[in-house]
Amino acid sequence: MSNILIDKIRIDGFRGLKNFEMSLSKTSVLTGMNNAGKTSVLKALQIVFGNFSFLSAEDFHIENNVRTERIIIDVRLVSIDDDSRRIEDFNEDWAIVLKAANIEHDLEGRAYVAFRSIFTSSATQSNFVRETKKLVAWEQDGINWLDLQTTTKFQIPTDQLPFFYIEAQRDILDDVKQRNSFLGRMLGNVAEHYSRDQVEQIETMIAKLNQQAIDSSDILTNIQAALSGLDSTMDKQDSKVSIQPFAKKLRDLNKSLSIQYGTESDSFTMDYHGMGTRSWSSLLTFKAFLKLLIKALDEGEVCCPIIAIEEPESHLHPNAQRQLYSQLVEMSGQKVISTHSPYIAACAKLSEIVCLHKEGFETLVGVFETEGLHKDDIRNVERQVVLSHGELLFSKAIILFEGETEAQALPIFAEKAFCMPTFNCGVNFVGVGGYGFYAPFVRFAEAYNIPWYIFSDGEQDAKKGVSTAVKKALRDDSLNVEGMDNIFFIPNGNAYEGYITSLDYLDEFKAYHKRHIANTETNPDAIAGKQRTVDGLTAADYKKKAVENKTTWASIMALAIVESTKPLPPLVVAMFNKVKEELSNV
Repeated sequence: MSNILIDKIRIDGFRGLKNFEMSLSKTSVLTGMNNAGKTSVLKALQIVFGNFSFLSAEDFHIENNVRTERIIIDVRLVSIDDDSRRIEDFNEDWAIVLKAANIEHDLEGRAYVAFRSIFTSSATQSNFVRETKKLVAWEQDGINWLDLQTTTKFQIPTDQLPFFYIEAQRDILDDVKQRNSFLGRMLGNVAEHYSRDQVEQIETMIAKLNQQAIDSSDILTNIQAALSGLDSTMDKQDSKVSIQPFAKKLRDLNKSLSIQYGTESDSFTMDYHGMGTRSWSSLLTFKAFLKLLIKALDEGEVCCPIIAIEEPESHLHPNAQRQLYSQLVEMSGQKVISTHSPYIAACAKLSEIVCLHKEGFETLVGVFETEGLHKDDIRNVERQVVLSHGELLFSKAIILFEGETEAQALPIFAEKAFCMPTFNCGVNFVGVGGYGFYAPFVRFAEAYNIPWYIFSDGEQDAKKGVSTAVKKALRDDSLNVEGMDNIFFIPNGNAYEGYITSLDYLDEFKAYHKRHIANTETNPDAIAGKQRTVDGLTAADYKKKAVENKTTWASIMALAIVESTKPLPPLVVAMFNKVKEELSNV
């Protein structure tokens, strides 16, 4: 059976989004740095398909201190099969819902429905007006999408396309108390699913249980006796006050419902559990609500819920996040999920991950295009990058290198160059495991609009390996990789150890080496003897030490340099200056 999908959305003038377009899939996972626009995309869907009463003047985009007068959001609906692949036509049921007059066809003959919602201030400026019209076409040659024509008023079939927004701040305890929550709405309808005789029977049992609870308790009996003093003030002769330990009516079930969690013999109410369990429980009750909604459909009736979920990972440990994601994916409808969790992102298919990246005032959309790639290349990106380094989705810049020596030294240099830990400025350092393994990381960074840099040994084999990997990743055999301004080869055919010991840092290495001996040895004679040995060491000796014990000496040499008054190595400075230049545009 075919289904329906919002496959594209365009937004202009809403919050930080201007001239923005992105594609959506059956499940889309939005990632990226804070304030990149993830929540704005979810809220844009909400004001089109759901309630827009929260809209305020602050939601209208401001540029050069001028607030835009309108928000424009375009949506395209297409038909898909059970494998979420686009097909030519809507099935008969959806065609009736969407109305034949609203259905257009692209150049390949595939059906779609496109409409535009425009939000403006009302004449009194006290609230906002939403006007939705059909688009003549989704795109036309030579015409900016903002200038595309609209025709008749379009009525969004909200019964068949219900919209649900799941906030990041959610709590099952609040859901129980609120009648308009998904759990509250289900509990409020419980009585309707019983026959009249069943309701009467259950409420009679509850009445007996209430009376038994009062009769068996001196405290409850005493309270009720005290409250009976109100009877004399009642208007009606037959009025009386009673207490009900348990909800008297089934319609009030939410007032006394208690959710327990634990073992069968030892459980606690949700009040005693942390926010992780309570947030997760809230999401699962929504899943139950959605299941009932779909189950209630009449035969032949169609429905595709649109579900926006903010940060499902809130308060959950990594394995719980993974389990929750699998439960969310099982839900009916189209899901758009925003997340800051690399574990959630790693659970998604590569084609489902959408990375939003700010470049100046522009919001860039990054998606990984798998078309034309061998399945092994796709698998390498998934395994080597997303599964192992999912945090890179939230980077402002990625610095790649071969292995352990650079992994020890470069972050130390960077902290001095940036005057702060590099994670504060969004820079990630990644060792790829050898000069032949850059391709998956470069593909990843290019797809998701994340600036990337390579710091490589200058040996001929290393240069050749880097060149081959970058050309493969960028699908361009004509590239002059050595001339690219984001790739930094160590000069004179050196590896890192040869480069760092060829610079004028010998005195700094010796001074730090002596301090290290003094801090680690306790015998004065041993300290003096070892320090005399240090006096005789040459640059070649330090190079040998660095090659033979990479992880120890890489950090020692880097610390010796940053704790001195001398500048950082020139090639390192050149790379960091390039990174700083890029970061200034983010």
